Amino acid sequence: MAYEWLLAVHDKAYSSNPVGKNVAGWLHVLDANEATSPTVYTNKGATATLTAINTIAVVPIVNGYAHFWMDESVTTIDVSYLTATGECGMAKGVTRGVPSYLSVDTHYTGFSTLWVPVAFIASSAVVDTTLDLPANLEIFDANIITTTADASATVDVGFENATESGDLDGLLDGMLLTATGRGKPWQVITGGSNIDYIDDAAGKYGALLATWIDGADGVATVGGMTRLTYITDGTIKSLVYTPSSCDTFEGFIQLTYRKCMG
Repeated sequence: MAYEWLLAVHDKAYSSNPVGKNVAGWLHVLDANEATSPTVYTNKGATATLTAINTIAVVPIVNGYAHFWMDESVTTIDVSYLTATGECGMAKGVTRGVPSYLSVDTHYTGFSTLWVPVAFIASSAVVDTTLDLPANLEIFDANIITTTADASATVDVGFENATESGDLDGLLDGMLLTATGRGKPWQVITGGSNIDYIDDAAGKYGALLATWIDGADGVATVGGMTRLTYITDGTIKSLVYTPSSCDTFEGFIQLTYRKCMG
């Protein structure tokens, strides 16, 4: 038997209206405390399964609601979400049958952190997360959080799709996924026999977020990095990732940004 889930998005900028009726966006449905998704259905009879993105369930938010069905065995989930105007959030321990409002604030201009769950299948193809970032988001930081490691995997994160120009590794380039925990895109200090230097063996920020020179064990090549921020333009907007060929990695892309005037 499939049970109905109806999650409402509350826009705190308009407290008199408990549901942001004009809110649209995307909701990731996750198993509790995991970076994996349960089976999600789009109808009451559980005959139509939601098409997942590399096993991750992404439910549309329409007129302030995310509406879906899941098996009766699923009683608690975690969610992360992004609106079409750039607000984001997450909620852990959302329980079936308990009223839940997912909060956004369309007037908030401070820092926001977007969590995008990702999982790999045995492919090295570019994966479109289906999330489109609107114009005038200034991205300050990006990282990969690995919850299930892969012995030889790396990933690039950036912007691209079939019809847009972009940069497939503009946010993160060659991030190692061989151990659980947070990635190290800021490069790593390595002790050399001639001089200590920094290298990008564990991956690095992409060209949208940093300029860098790889170091080596020589006096003239210690290396360095200068951080940048990137402001989205609303055209190059499709958030994508490109894994090396692997099938065991699970984790999250983490983006930190704030909304800008203009």
